Amino acid sequence: MSKKISINYLQIVCLLLICYFILGGKSYALSPNDTTSINYFDISNNFRIDVSFFLGSGLEEFDVFKTTGDEIVKLSPGGGFGGKFSFGYCLNSPLNVNIEVGTQNSTLSEELKNADGKFSRTFFLGTLRYKIPITEKSSINIGGGLGYYISGKLDIDASEIEDGGHNIYKYKNTIGIHVICEYEHFLPKFSFLNARWSWAIGLKYYNIAYELDSATSDGVSIPITNLPSDIKVEVEELNGSGIDVLFSTIMYF
Repeated sequence: MSKKISINYLQIVCLLLICYFILGGKSYALSPNDTTSINYFDISNNFRIDVSFFLGSGLEEFDVFKTTGDEIVKLSPGGGFGGKFSFGYCLNSPLNVNIEVGTQNSTLSEELKNADGKFSRTFFLGTLRYKIPITEKSSINIGGGLGYYISGKLDIDASEIEDGGHNIYKYKNTIGIHVICEYEHFLPKFSFLNARWSWAIGLKYYNIAYELDSATSDGVSIPITNLPSDIKVEVEELNGSGIDVLFSTIMYF
């Protein structure tokens, strides 16, 4: 089985759009004597909560199955669909620090009738963001931080295939890094929960490596040293790096 790089062209388009906002946008700041407009960026010492959903592609994938039509079905330890909850604090108007918890699950490149596969993980992130205003209601946010990734699990179910089995590979907890670039837009101020609201779309790149901790086949534990060499070389170390497109709803209070 060979590993290949996966590229999502939608992510490239989103990245180009964000670059356009950065290069083409004009910074905005209110005059200290201007009392006629709302300063949407006056959020110093505010708390910040956001809920995000994301979809992405892993930077590395490997072959898992071969169909009756000679098509190769792949799986990536990065990317997939996920969601997260974030709680943070605005140290000043442009700078905020956040603690984030979430989960993500990547699946086979093609749905099969008699087999399945997925890679799941849970993460805790510490992220620092810096806002660059480009209009009176919107900004480009750049930042990054460290993540702690736990419960990494590769689940390959081929029990319905002749001589196949249900194999589960669990991975050690690990640390990774991430960087983000977001476009954030504030909604007109209203009184719901006495808070200021915004939405954001962005890209996140993350770099993670997973190391195999244990393996089972049909519920029976298998020492890692006893794994077949062709399987061991594929699953013993996984590159979980990827790029995600994020959609967020944010509340400042």
